Amino acid sequence: MTTAMTLIDLAVALVLSAPLPNPTAPAAVQSGYVGTWILDVAASDFGMSPRADSAITIITRADDRLVMSRTTYAAMGTHGRVEFDLPTDGSTHDAVGVGGTAVPASAQWRDEALVLTIVGESNVGPMEIVDYMTVDDDELRVERSVMIPGVQGLTQSLVMRRKS
Repeated sequence: MTTAMTLIDLAVALVLSAPLPNPTAPAAVQSGYVGTWILDVAASDFGMSPRADSAITIITRADDRLVMSRTTYAAMGTHGRVEFDLPTDGSTHDAVGVGGTAVPASAQWRDEALVLTIVGESNVGPMEIVDYMTVDDDELRVERSVMIPGVQGLTQSLVMRRKS
């Protein structure tokens, strides 16, 4: 019982210490996300996932709503495109996934980071993709984790540069 209580206490402490979502971040932070972003393939770490040849992310709004599109190009010119127009309150809404299919997604501010969560299907079952995005001047960093039940977690650290 003592071990169980210790684990419960640890879990409660972790939940309580996590940054709380904000409905919006400061205006200066929000405007830093807006723009056209190009994937820097050489500076990015794709982990065990296939490497993209290129990608472009366009963010037209990042305040109480996230309006964003992402197009990724991979081997032999194939590509995927996703589009988001979501409130940044953490609630789940449909986004437009690859092939035009609806995918559940949510967006929320965590301090100055924008967190985008997408739930979908992989060839081995359900998956959840979490993008933790931060901006520093002309660099957008995306720390991505992909969770698929029964599969080791996949992570990527993507670096995107602001298009002038």
